[in-house]
Amino acid sequence: MKKLVLLLAIFITATTFSQDRIGLTVQAQPKLITVGDSDVENGKRILDLLIRVKQDYKQGDIGYWNSALSYQYIDLDTSYNRYALQGGYTFNKFSKKYKVGLYADVGVSDRGDIGFTYAAGIDLNYIVTERLSLTLTDQFARRSDMDEFQNIIMLGITIDLLDEGEYKLFKNK
Repeated sequence: MKKLVLLLAIFITATTFSQDRIGLTVQAQPKLITVGDSDVENGKRILDLLIRVKQDYKQGDIGYWNSALSYQYIDLDTSYNRYALQGGYTFNKFSKKYKVGLYADVGVSDRGDIGFTYAAGIDLNYIVTERLSLTLTDQFARRSDMDEFQNIIMLGITIDLLDEGEYKLFKNK
């Protein structure tokens, strides 16, 4: 219940302070769901779910800046939870069907002990409709419970929930 309240608070905050667009991304690691983990401890299929609320800022010449709050849950023997703050830039003027974003994030993780994490990644978005895109992410992450960097591939969808052209909390008169 606490996690649901936290995600709701994150969404309300992002909605209130967004400059242009709010998006919701839900992703999972296809490898862990289909094949499982090669680690002996976690040799079963595992759910690794990432939920990101992202706000996009004003369109520039070749793209736009963005920021996001994210929550990651990995269903391990001792559950892994990660909360992160992300900043990045998305290039969207080179193709009508694709967007490419670069980002970095910092966060905290909880797998029995609280630890500091950081990551950098690239998002490739295939635009299906004006509000829906398929998102492929390649992320290099440093987790406090691991000794080395992890290369994480995630696949999911992004839905644009709010767009300034259609909805504004504070309209200029």
